Amino acid sequence: MDFFHVTPWTRNEYGLVVPSAGNLVISGFTTWSSGTAITDDDIRYDDHDGQDYEALVDISGGDNTIRPSEAVLSTDEEIAARWALVDIANGNRLFDEAQNIRATGSSPLQFTISTTSAADSLAITSIASTVTDISVVITKDGLADIHLSAAPDGARCVRWQHASRTAATYAVTLTGSGTVGAGEIVAGVSRSLGPAEAPISHDRADYSERAWDENYGTYRYTERGYSRIIRGTIHVPDRLGDWADRQVSLQRAAPTIWDLNDTQGAAWPGTSEPGRIVYGVPTQVQRSDHAIEHIDTLSLEITGLVED
Repeated sequence: MDFFHVTPWTRNEYGLVVPSAGNLVISGFTTWSSGTAITDDDIRYDDHDGQDYEALVDISGGDNTIRPSEAVLSTDEEIAARWALVDIANGNRLFDEAQNIRATGSSPLQFTISTTSAADSLAITSIASTVTDISVVITKDGLADIHLSAAPDGARCVRWQHASRTAATYAVTLTGSGTVGAGEIVAGVSRSLGPAEAPISHDRADYSERAWDENYGTYRYTERGYSRIIRGTIHVPDRLGDWADRQVSLQRAAPTIWDLNDTQGAAWPGTSEPGRIVYGVPTQVQRSDHAIEHIDTLSLEITGLVED
């Protein structure tokens, strides 16, 4: 099993590890701004506390100078009665949009990325089902070009290993029918933990919401993102158990490419299944020390970001 990611990742004001603020939908509603007239029942996102508020009355632009999160705490009853808290804005925002924003365009779609540090692995995620072929040319002054290619055949994510290059340029071309696209491109140095034990289990977490509507006596469903969950067990020599455990711990809350294909030829010699590659975070880790066999096992649960 291998894993790798690209740095730096940054934490936004809500503590989430994200590649960039513009790649994350915090709320489905317009952000509140001072001096804008508000109509009764309008909902605004307050970026001061990350929550959504509903207007209970019409608010003129001249009166709308106190942000909702402060208005509801006002000792002035008239001001406090202007807004009502709806809920924490997009409590599942990490899964809704952080991964599922694609670069799309007519086939062939071409784009480039450049790295500043060393990389020996490349992965492309959230590949559109219309993509039939991916080709990559890695260039570095003074070194031979590296050519990579893959036919996704419906796979969400593809991954390559290649000769290490530092500060290289990756030129990617997506071809297919009609509009094609892909999400994150992740380049970095991969680390191998050890052979994965069959079988690998696959689950799905659905973040859609079900709310009870008291007025109509029915449930209201809101479609949200979903993610794949992969569970597997990795065998590690006991002398490397602490190291492997530490390596996994360092990836907590940081989106990482996890490849549960066996790269050492023990569990599935000569095979590589794209379904065993997931872009996500480790949500459960259990380590067992088998003293007699001189083997440690790491049981991992990897929760992917939104994939479709």
